[in-house]
Amino acid sequence: MHIDNLPNLNDSTQVRLFANVDNKPRRWSVGRHWRHYAERYFISAKLFEVADDAPEFNGRLNHAAFGQSHMSCDEPRHLLEFEVGEVWLINSAIVAHQVRGGDRLCSANYEYPYGQCMSRRETLPYMIREIASRHGFPPLQAKQSLRRLLPFLRSRAA
Repeated sequence: MHIDNLPNLNDSTQVRLFANVDNKPRRWSVGRHWRHYAERYFISAKLFEVADDAPEFNGRLNHAAFGQSHMSCDEPRHLLEFEVGEVWLINSAIVAHQVRGGDRLCSANYEYPYGQCMSRRETLPYMIREIASRHGFPPLQAKQSLRRLLPFLRSRAA
């Protein structure tokens, strides 16, 4: 199980289109939404340290939530079978998933700058800022360095 860590996550989202072109069903497991895992591991995995860098955030989140491999993950999974010729869309940077079977697949990626998204509340940077704020961390701007966050963290520890 994993959440994709795609290029340009700080600036845009990707909708991924998949089509099963195999002669048998393609099997996927799907977990919970990104928010569930980010909320659960925000403090214990020190995700606040990388709240200004979405790719780094998702990288740490993957490791904390799912371990080194799908075998080390105890998270519940919903099994989906996509029939021959079936097509599906996913924002794989915010939906936990795992390929369980199937050999041939056609895929296409559509990249959208966050500013063009219909609901900015569903963009990765917005969701990270929302969780950081809920945990008492100040809003972060993209590319803000960890050095600017350290004094705040020290003041919370005192």
